[in-house]
Amino acid sequence: MITSPQLLQAALAEAFNARDIDAMTVLFVVDGTLVPKPGVLSSGHAEIREALTGFLGVPGTMTIDTVEVVETNNMALSKTSWRIENEGEVAMAGNGIEVMRKEADGQWRFLIDHPFGGD
Repeated sequence: MITSPQLLQAALAEAFNARDIDAMTVLFVVDGTLVPKPGVLSSGHAEIREALTGFLGVPGTMTIDTVEVVETNNMALSKTSWRIENEGEVAMAGNGIEVMRKEADGQWRFLIDHPFGGD
């Protein structure tokens, strides 16, 4: 069970590293939004899944470091620093901002994920 924003971020990295697109997609609320690149919005599970597939095309291992989390009323705003490394080289990296929501089932999910929003 994903009981904190930090665990949600760790679950995203774990699902990426397992190359599990289904596990990645369900980490978002059904009507959530992912910004796969500046100026592009992918909303809803179908579009988010398609955008995440693009990230999975980058070979390597993802690491997400939590910089800050502000939590209030079952919502959280976070800033992260993330990277995908392949054979010791950084293949992709960014500073993200995320809005997360604690759902009725007690699980945290991404409402908005902008992987490059803090760059």
